[in-house]
Amino acid sequence: MLIVKNMEHKISRDKLVQDIRELSNLLEDAHPDPYVNGGGKIGYNRRLQKLIRDVPFDGMTKQEFFFYLQPFLTTRNASRITSRLSLELPTM
Repeated sequence: MLIVKNMEHKISRDKLVQDIRELSNLLEDAHPDPYVNGGGKIGYNRRLQKLIRDVPFDGMTKQEFFFYLQPFLTTRNASRITSRLSLELPTM
């Protein structure tokens, strides 16, 4: 029951936005071409800003956030990152 309760805990919008920005920095620093398949740097930044803008004001659970990031990450062709993240999520 403790695992389910922890999964329902919402992370604040500010922390989620901070995590999105950190993730973006990591992708840009580590990926050989982070702008491929996504409209170049301008397209990347537009998707990033939309992702940040659309974070709910009341936050999200860890699991909601994981699924929220998926379209952004799959556009980046970062399947290795999403696979690693999914291993860290508790199962229901």
